[in-house]
Amino acid sequence: MSSLISIGDQILAGKYCLHSSFERAANFSAGGRLVCLATPEIGAGPVNIVVDGIDFSTIQELTISNSHINLGNHRLPVDADLTYHSDITALPINQITFPATLNRFESIFLELAPGKSLAVLLDDRRKTFFKSGFEREFVKRLILGAICLQNGHWRDGIAKMKGCGIGLTPAGDDFIAGMLLGLNFMKNVPGLLFPAAIGEILEISKSDNLLVQSMITLAGDGRTIEPMKNLLTALGSGNLEDINSLIRKLMAVGSTSGADLTAGWLFMMRLIIQTEPR
Repeated sequence: MSSLISIGDQILAGKYCLHSSFERAANFSAGGRLVCLATPEIGAGPVNIVVDGIDFSTIQELTISNSHINLGNHRLPVDADLTYHSDITALPINQITFPATLNRFESIFLELAPGKSLAVLLDDRRKTFFKSGFEREFVKRLILGAICLQNGHWRDGIAKMKGCGIGLTPAGDDFIAGMLLGLNFMKNVPGLLFPAAIGEILEISKSDNLLVQSMITLAGDGRTIEPMKNLLTALGSGNLEDINSLIRKLMAVGSTSGADLTAGWLFMMRLIIQTEPR
């Protein structure tokens, strides 16, 4: 029996046509906006409609209203209680414990991150995981981009990372989205200096890839998927009891997308802390 598990808070009513389809998710678009139909394994997100008991291969379009979602022959009622709230900008941060929490988290993340992920931009000893000529050039370009960012050359740094990688959302774009989430996560902490404006990064990182542009736009607005929000909630509170499980759930997103997103967030945390007034 088909059922609606959750619906993202950034989804607008309208008719959406199939953009791309995969085993556990199908993307639909309308007017430059994206909606993702996903299985429970994928989980909630700002533009995700999580459903159970539906064969995605049969659906070519979906229609969303305030009361129902029509998916081919399926008509699912929309319940406000099933809304996934994707905003991270209001998550509480324990400013006393956060630096120690961040250091502990980074150590665990670098142990669990996939070898060929952008965790290499946090620890260059991981370059040994990248063996082919293409992979070495890929890492070289991203490391140059990271150096530009560390030196405050945002346009050059983002330009080097933008679109760098393969797959639906290239690794460099996942990393940029993580940076934007980092800025939004810390934006309400008083007294911190920010090395870049969210608007500037958004402008530089614009993409013709609808999946990438949707991800970047949402991250710039402080919106993210449930595994990332759960992780940031734990880090903000200083509760590391389930940290390994939370990291593993995020690492399961895509081939390296979850790890690349996290690496970008950590990279931005480093930059923000380095610019904190003493």
